Amino acid sequence: MDKYKTLEDISNSDVRYYMDSILKKIATELEKKYNNEDFGYLNRELMYLILIMFNKFKIQFYSVIKLTYDMTHDLENKYEYLDIVSINALQRTCYENYLIFHYIFISHEDFINNNSKEDYLHEVTFKYLLYKYDGYKQSEMSFEKIPEEKGQAKSLKKEVLKLIRLNETYKSMDANTKKDILERWRPSWNEIAKKTKLSIWNSKSMYNLLSQYSHTSYTSLLSINHYYLNLSTYDRDSMNLTLYQITTLFVKDICKIFCIDKNIFSSLEEGLMNEFYYLAQINPNEINVN
Repeated sequence: MDKYKTLEDISNSDVRYYMDSILKKIATELEKKYNNEDFGYLNRELMYLILIMFNKFKIQFYSVIKLTYDMTHDLENKYEYLDIVSINALQRTCYENYLIFHYIFISHEDFINNNSKEDYLHEVTFKYLLYKYDGYKQSEMSFEKIPEEKGQAKSLKKEVLKLIRLNETYKSMDANTKKDILERWRPSWNEIAKKTKLSIWNSKSMYNLLSQYSHTSYTSLLSINHYYLNLSTYDRDSMNLTLYQITTLFVKDICKIFCIDKNIFSSLEEGLMNEFYYLAQINPNEINVN
């Protein structure tokens, strides 16, 4: 990567290497802060959740890049395929990963800027408890036919529910709101995305497009088949633009929460992130091609 001197010199196919470097630097900073008990506005448990979220995101980022550039092969390596469906399905998963992170930790950004650490931590903790409760509730349903696993999930769910009922935010809600929030702990993906820096196109339309690859509807099958029949015209370098934008937002938000110095990034890395940050906030018709 040292061969590049300016942002304009970076080839589209090499962007992945800069994003890889950025992810590794953030991973190093997070591990360092966690091991030094430098939790910022959070506590150990909440920071550990961010570590898990970030590592999940990072691994799936690498899977997308691997599928994009190394292709998919049959077991005898006679044929190779560009698995567009899996690439876009994984990008959607990365998108949702970021939205969950943002909903729990960043949608209360005003608390970081204007109020106390205690206020921010209180709001984040409440959403985290709802997130845990929903997870145990889903596990209980999934293990319906496995009594031991179902019993453990049910027990954990009850423990978290007790903590939720003791929370001041929950206590202040009316009966209907309490019922609703325990049934559905978060808004829709599109509603959460509205609170991010993403444009309407990137927060709604792009998510809906990515979702088409996860659903075997008739129209999605036709679209997928068209791509497979015209792979020679498919721009492999541009297909992960959404992933790069989401990665940039994720990294910038983590830097904000933990006060990570942007000087850990090279000037080219910082320049690339600024470019993707800009693209994430605009709609296609707003792009200046001149």
